[in-house]
Amino acid sequence: MTGGIIAIAGIIALAGIVYILLGWRRSPRAYRAMLVLAGVFFVSGGLAGGRFVHALNLGQNAAAAPPIPAGTSSVAAASPEPVPIGRPISATLTGVEDGDTIYVREWNGTLATIRLAGIDAPEKTQPYGPEATANLKRLLAGGSMNLVCTGELSYGRQVCKILLPNGEDVCLDQIKGGLAWHYKQYEDTQTLLEQSEYAAAEDSARHAHLGLWADSHPTAPWDFRHGEQTQLCFDKYDHRVQCTASYSGPVRGNEHTHIYEWPGCPYYDVIGESNRVEFANAQRAQEAGYRPAHNCP
Repeated sequence: MTGGIIAIAGIIALAGIVYILLGWRRSPRAYRAMLVLAGVFFVSGGLAGGRFVHALNLGQNAAAAPPIPAGTSSVAAASPEPVPIGRPISATLTGVEDGDTIYVREWNGTLATIRLAGIDAPEKTQPYGPEATANLKRLLAGGSMNLVCTGELSYGRQVCKILLPNGEDVCLDQIKGGLAWHYKQYEDTQTLLEQSEYAAAEDSARHAHLGLWADSHPTAPWDFRHGEQTQLCFDKYDHRVQCTASYSGPVRGNEHTHIYEWPGCPYYDVIGESNRVEFANAQRAQEAGYRPAHNCP
């Protein structure tokens, strides 16, 4: 529409210039006055046209913009401030979904769903799931907390470490109680200190048979979600590790020598089947009276 108006104005201006040039010789003074008057009209028309185009653009932008709900200020309608990454922000508990998921109101008033970082708790419908949920409610009974978020999202949930006002790590507390696993699949998002603390807490809970570790063969939450039952993998120090393609099996004992070996030992694959005894981990082998091999890396 704006382009058509400009084109018409250009044609009229061109016709006026031609008319003035043709009649200039007969009455220069009259046509000089006409030029001045035309200039005034040209400037006035330009100013008026500019205001018209500006008003037209404002109308188009207003039509394209989404309406702001009644009773909501433009400040409130703006996008919420993004969550700071790696530094504590205050939040208030509004609900607990399960052993590793909570609902909070963040420091800027935004409601958010938080996935506890570094852990994976039993699902609500699997053994120790209700206990994990109840323990998390107890730990957060005060309502106030600080979130240290990783910037990652898990099914729309912010992944954050939960700290009580006194600095106590709630995620670590869940592991210490035997009510969550150290989530080794994502341990690379943790600091080395956090990895060490979380792994040690799980080892302690497992050795003490706390919570889910009272079961000799607990099902990991990631297996439960997929209807699977995969083996647990351990290193030579009986620390649970993430299973990889290079992991070749559990601890093997020699019934004749009462010595056990683990993947990587030189005689791990040499023990004859008639003397071979399989153990889930080094702790089980030692409980059965076996000692570790001395020639292993």
